Amino acid sequence: MLKYLLFTLLTFPIFCFSLDITSADVISKRKEEGRRVLERCKQNIPFYDLEEGASFQDITEKVYSSDLFCDYLKNKARSQSRRFYTFSYPSDNTTVKGFLSYIPSQDANLLVFLRGGNRLLSLPSPLSSYSLYHNCNVLITSYRGSIGDGKDEFGGEDVNDVLHLVNHIPTLEKRMGPLSHNKRFILGGSRGGMQMFLALTRYRELQDYFDKAVSLSGLLDMETTISERRDMKNMFADDFGLKIGINKEVWMEKRSPTKHAHLIQNTLPILILQGMQDTRVSPAHGQKMTEKLRENNANVTLVEFKEGNHCLRNLYKERDKTILEFLNN
Repeated sequence: MLKYLLFTLLTFPIFCFSLDITSADVISKRKEEGRRVLERCKQNIPFYDLEEGASFQDITEKVYSSDLFCDYLKNKARSQSRRFYTFSYPSDNTTVKGFLSYIPSQDANLLVFLRGGNRLLSLPSPLSSYSLYHNCNVLITSYRGSIGDGKDEFGGEDVNDVLHLVNHIPTLEKRMGPLSHNKRFILGGSRGGMQMFLALTRYRELQDYFDKAVSLSGLLDMETTISERRDMKNMFADDFGLKIGINKEVWMEKRSPTKHAHLIQNTLPILILQGMQDTRVSPAHGQKMTEKLRENNANVTLVEFKEGNHCLRNLYKERDKTILEFLNN
């Protein structure tokens, strides 16, 4: 299981370490890791089950009694008096499912967490370090095409699922009361970083809604992905509508946050975190996005971790500290 995620403020110069992310050994390790993650994610599917006709359901006891989660996470959730809910919400002509991790606090913030992966790969679980984020009610969406309706387009119309999740918050608040008594944050990991920036630039009202935004190992430049990751390029062509020689430029531009960085207002503070040893999303993504944002005077901070891997899983304490300092400043 992916344990305890999230960040000591370590700043490094913007330059690339020599790191071959295309070697046969690295590709083989990525495939094996992906296989293990997918099998683990399939075990999350039952937590999304809703009774017939229901659009909201308390799954707290189901979470606490599950053998899938370690005692550390369960004890931490209990210490925060967390309750967990699964829900569905409309997005365009589809129905998307998600989780709410709720704390009965009168000074809680709201965190919208955007997952990585695609389809069932990296399907979120209700209990993770993200869903226990410090003093936050946490909303998590599965995106269309993972479970339930619709088709995952990897940065296509599925980006609307982020907008409609935010639009669904008043409906959830009718049941739970205010989900934010103070600040509202958005955090996207890996592909979720792409989804976050695309949603913020396609729907400018989201830039006013959120107080701060965090990209963690975000996939932020599609040209870099396609040039560095042959396996991803093939997946895009096989499953997500990329047609080399026909629609490549249009397809990439629609999905590349670097192409839309000029639409980010300088009133939204942004933190970009990258691991310099990341063999899935290279440091170039964060560097290029930061450069584009700074060209337009955006309020952006780039933090690079010299020894960090993808989503800084090997540096979760440093990650947590860095994010908390940014959000609480």
